[in-house]
Amino acid sequence: MISGFGWAALALLFGYLALFFWGSALAAQAAGRPVWLFSRATGRDRLAAMGFRLAFVLAFFGPLLWLAMPALHKVDPLWTEGGAVVLGLIGVFVAGLGAMVAWKRRCKIRPR
Repeated sequence: MISGFGWAALALLFGYLALFFWGSALAAQAAGRPVWLFSRATGRDRLAAMGFRLAFVLAFFGPLLWLAMPALHKVDPLWTEGGAVVLGLIGVFVAGLGAMVAWKRRCKIRPR
């Protein structure tokens, strides 16, 4: 089953996704229009928009699928059965740092 580090990483992921969507809703309300820039993408930008959306879907459902299908653990090269404490600490630290940097960057973007 999932270790404490895994639960911490999932909490960070779902917390970040909740903050992202909440921040997007606040920005859309303040701007009086949708802030999803990819909604009007054309040409090659449409492919980037689909990749962006797919990344959010995978970020949300990927860990749930991984938990629901224990056979996926055998395919995962970083799965350690909770035995690598240092690797778990590093992973949670990097996940938290990444979420903070991404959220900080998102908060600095101002409408023109």
